[in-house]
Amino acid sequence: MKYFLIIIISICTFSLQAQGDRSYVRQGNRQYDLQNYSDAEENYRKALEDNPSNEKGAHNLGNSIYEQSRYEEAVKHYETAASMAENKEGKANALHNLGNSHLKLQQYDKSVGAYIEALKNNPKDIETKYNLAFALQKLKEQQQQEQEQENQENQENEDSEDSESKDQEQKENQEENKEEQKEQEQKDNQDKKEGEEQSEQEKKEGDQKNSEDKNIEQENDKEGKPQVQQMSREEVLKILEVMDNEERKVQEKMRMGTGDKKQIDKDW
Repeated sequence: MKYFLIIIISICTFSLQAQGDRSYVRQGNRQYDLQNYSDAEENYRKALEDNPSNEKGAHNLGNSIYEQSRYEEAVKHYETAASMAENKEGKANALHNLGNSHLKLQQYDKSVGAYIEALKNNPKDIETKYNLAFALQKLKEQQQQEQEQENQENQENEDSEDSESKDQEQKENQEENKEEQKEQEQKDNQDKKEGEEQSEQEKKEGDQKNSEDKNIEQENDKEGKPQVQQMSREEVLKILEVMDNEERKVQEKMRMGTGDKKQIDKDW
């Protein structure tokens, strides 16, 4: 008798709990239809508190949270609902909404995966097929954008490396030019110095030569070296006349000495 009463009480308690979580789900649905999503969320949470395995409570809780734009949180509840689904239709619906949440988060690859899984459970779902096509297009655009961004970054890196290389090359050229300019300045200074030294040496040698020539002239003057004196034309003619007469006398004596002997009167 006692065991029978315990069984009856357990059945009644379970029935009341089942009516409680279903009641909360019904109240949450009414609030959801009125777009009172926060109130709907509260009722769904109460339903899950009474019965954590309530598939509709988990699924609709995800819906109320989705409508409040809390997509990351909605993902968790849809995953839970899909795992608790008792049939393919319920699982397909949860996966469809899971794909929508990933789509809102721009997680297009995960969205595509969720829609594909949904279609495996309900291949005739036109809305899921449309969403899958849309997600595939967005995924393609995202990949193209990422590729373009990657190419741009690579180009910017290459440009930066080229710029750094050119700056380094320019810097090296400037350093090289400075070194060459410095060497040229040193050479010019050395040439200038050598030129000045040579000019100074030549000047010294010239001064020394002039001094020696002057000393020689002074010594010649001291020794009584005859000085060349200019003579008049008459003096030059007179000297030539005397030389001519003297030369004639010498020739006559020569001829007389070679002929017959004869008496020569003395001049005195």
